[in-house]
Amino acid sequence: PFAVGKYIIAVFPVNLEVISGRVKNFSIKEKLRGNFLIEVGKGGAGRLINANKLASAPAPKDGELESAYVKRIQQTLGADLVVFNKLFVDGNRGELKLFTLYHKRGDTGISAHTEVIGSDANELDFIRKATGHFERDHKALLEELK
Repeated sequence: PFAVGKYIIAVFPVNLEVISGRVKNFSIKEKLRGNFLIEVGKGGAGRLINANKLASAPAPKDGELESAYVKRIQQTLGADLVVFNKLFVDGNRGELKLFTLYHKRGDTGISAHTEVIGSDANELDFIRKATGHFERDHKALLEELK
């Protein structure tokens, strides 16, 4: 139903925040983002922003509202969808919590968000579940851009 690569998607690296204890596996954030990048390519609706262009994205200014910052990113990168992820790790309890925020072109706030909770003992299930949410949500948001 989509033109191949019609929409430009910026999936920023996953930010990691340790709540307590130690992180057993730092590569989980790369695995999550890697799966999201694969899903964008597989979906055919969007294409990823060039990695060099993403690296040169503007940083937030002191006191800048999130909506203004996202709008600046969208204008600078020419992105139709901007995706931010934050992974919280509780090393003492073995708990993982991923928040994914989607900012669709034209929206003034968060267009959608997901929260995935799991444990580092079931890392593959956690990654699979988070990837499933991403696949569903980013496709739905791109559909709204038609």
